[in-house]
Amino acid sequence: MSRVASLLTTKRRAFAVLFTLALAGAGTAYWVGTGPEDLSQYPSANQSPYRLPWTVGQSYRCAQSNRGIVSHRGPGRFAYDFAMPVGTEVRAARGGAVVFVIVSHDGHGLRRPNNRLVIRHEDGTLGHYLHLKKGGSRVKVGDLVKQGQVLAASGHVGRSMIPHLHFHVTDSSRKSTLPITFSDVGKDAGIPRMFKTYTSGNVQPYPRAEQTKTRWQRSGVWWLGAESNRRHKDFQSSALPTELPSQHSVIKPGTTSCGKA
Repeated sequence: MSRVASLLTTKRRAFAVLFTLALAGAGTAYWVGTGPEDLSQYPSANQSPYRLPWTVGQSYRCAQSNRGIVSHRGPGRFAYDFAMPVGTEVRAARGGAVVFVIVSHDGHGLRRPNNRLVIRHEDGTLGHYLHLKKGGSRVKVGDLVKQGQVLAASGHVGRSMIPHLHFHVTDSSRKSTLPITFSDVGKDAGIPRMFKTYTSGNVQPYPRAEQTKTRWQRSGVWWLGAESNRRHKDFQSSALPTELPSQHSVIKPGTTSCGKA
């Protein structure tokens, strides 16, 4: 009987050793094989024009960062996924012009199409927001948006394993994601890391009505009740943008952490 007990004890110890080695191997693979590979590729967070794309003060976990476990490899290696409940307000990480919106899809799965919104920034780069809720867009193509402005509601659409927001940046000359940092991420060199939680420091722009009122006040026009019709003719059209940026070609999205964009 003692021999049987000794044999069982030996097997348990061997299993414990193998399990420990497996965990150590997985941990090593995670730390070495995921996350930013070369920090010198990234711009300084202090000078970054980007902020986390949700409401200031709210905190969400980075479900997958650059060079993720599930995806974010090759051309898509500089993408980010942030886990958040369906319907969370997605805010502009950077201001610009809306050049692409599709929010007509619903459902998630291996072959499900995705919803996506694209903002063209002043330097020509494109910010991509994916897995949005069906019908969740708050803007349309041609709109000029400010940093921190609500763009859409987050969702769980397309090739998505969990409700989350996928965000990445590209440009017209390089058909792959660009390395970016966030100025409101005060740790990790401004690069969100997988499984860590981050609090947004995004700006809170004035409501649309207040933006319009302030802009028109600067031009000497007050739109108040019956006075609006009379004063409208005195409004100088140069006070407002007269030409919107042209449509910009957008690359086909690649595979995201929780599925294909």
